[in-house]
Amino acid sequence: MSELDFYQKIIDFLEIDIQEFLDFEKLNPYQENLIEQATEILKLNTVGDVIKYGGNIKRNENLIKSLWEQVDKELEKEEYKDQKSKLKDFVKSYFKMLREKINKTCGAIIAVKEMPFINVHFNNIPQIEIDGKNPKLYDTLIIYTGEIKCLLPRAIIHGKIKNVEPLFSPVMESITWKEGANFFNGETSTSTLINALDQLLKKIESKDIKNFLINYQENFQRHGDPYCDYLHEDDDLMEVMNNLTTDLESGRAKSNIVINALAIPQPSRKTTFIAVINESTENTKFERCFEALLKFSALCCEATSRLQGESRHGEPELDVWKEEELVKNAERAEGPVPSSLEVWTEEELEELAKSRRSGIPEGMEVWDEKSLEELAKKRQMSELNIPEWEPEESLEPCPQCGYALRPEWNKCPICNTPRKSGS
Repeated sequence: MSELDFYQKIIDFLEIDIQEFLDFEKLNPYQENLIEQATEILKLNTVGDVIKYGGNIKRNENLIKSLWEQVDKELEKEEYKDQKSKLKDFVKSYFKMLREKINKTCGAIIAVKEMPFINVHFNNIPQIEIDGKNPKLYDTLIIYTGEIKCLLPRAIIHGKIKNVEPLFSPVMESITWKEGANFFNGETSTSTLINALDQLLKKIESKDIKNFLINYQENFQRHGDPYCDYLHEDDDLMEVMNNLTTDLESGRAKSNIVINALAIPQPSRKTTFIAVINESTENTKFERCFEALLKFSALCCEATSRLQGESRHGEPELDVWKEEELVKNAERAEGPVPSSLEVWTEEELEELAKSRRSGIPEGMEVWDEKSLEELAKKRQMSELNIPEWEPEESLEPCPQCGYALRPEWNKCPICNTPRKSGS
């Protein structure tokens, strides 16, 4: 096992449940400032008070102490013998990062009006990554989430592949989570949500999720799923998604493929959970992240409405005729014909029918024997070597127009004159 593998094993061993440290009463200055920036852009659309919460290491010092004792005991195992000294230094640095992560984790529930969702959730969940051989805390990652009242048929992810334009991709199987990591359990449960989001950030870095993105890009040329196609066609949405900073740009990425937005169906609630991630260090990161959430949510609702045959709010429905309505329409069709509509008489229709029954296209020039004889004389006087046409002796001429009649014809195809009886 490599040194890096040992470090990762220790990190997995030290995985904590962030909800064990949440405080809804007292936030530190860092958390207060971050939530203020995150909610400022929504003040004109906020209903009631903003619910704030944040991690507080003092709420569960015993858990940290217990973890330290467990990892210390773990390192006494024979398998860590050769790496023990380095691993202890690593664990000491990791616990320092872990404390900072907890104290910087924060979030808010913002009840809003005139939006595709009732509540907007803001969360800041720092991530600890191994930078070389040392743990490093990335604390710029923010997430806006919401639950929209429409159900997508499958999950959709948005992400970037290095040197490729950002894209949406369908997830062609259900996303599984650890027990208790439901995004919504029938009521707004902050502790459940933040625990699920922490898992989500790890889940979207897994190969099985990233493979959907690369497969849709490489094997399907980012085309084919009607919902993703609908999203790709909206230039405004694609622009705001492109403005997001991913872990590719922040330096946190472990591969050349990253996911920074998800739409996850909640069939039991007939809703869809939307999450958008931004890792920018700029002051505009809150506006850009929320704008992406809003547009992504709106377009998902619109796509569901259009592609599932539902009417979109504020737009007229397409006419769908029932059998009874078709009968009424047929009855109305038997009434007077509008004066602007051209009407044919029975005689004109009969003449048209005769011309069609002749088997000769309407308007096509028809030659009789006299015309053909004149044409033959003209050819004889020219230098063209065109064989002279001679009528077959077995063909009987029409008594009316002289057109040569084949034996199987009962009447002339030109003037409809019956053949002579006995012919």
